[in-house]
Amino acid sequence: MSSKCIFIKVSGQVQQVGFRQAVFKMAQQMNLEGWVKNKANGDVDIFACGDKNNLQELLDFSCQGPEGAEVESAEFKWYKYRDEGKGKVFEIR
Repeated sequence: MSSKCIFIKVSGQVQQVGFRQAVFKMAQQMNLEGWVKNKANGDVDIFACGDKNNLQELLDFSCQGPEGAEVESAEFKWYKYRDEGKGKVFEIR
């Protein structure tokens, strides 16, 4: 298994459409750790760590979003995985 981390900034009509909840559910199903949160400017930020294939699937989903979302852009950056011993927890912030 190849573990990585990814930060994704999603812009567009991505708040009040169930975006965070959809990301949270997906991340839990894929055993990812990290967080998703709304930003004051209307963006949604995601930071997730885990299997690189699962992270790619999360990125692909984030580029489209759930039904009702209108994603204008999804900027992302990959990071080396760091096991900080916090356990496999993904949360909505």
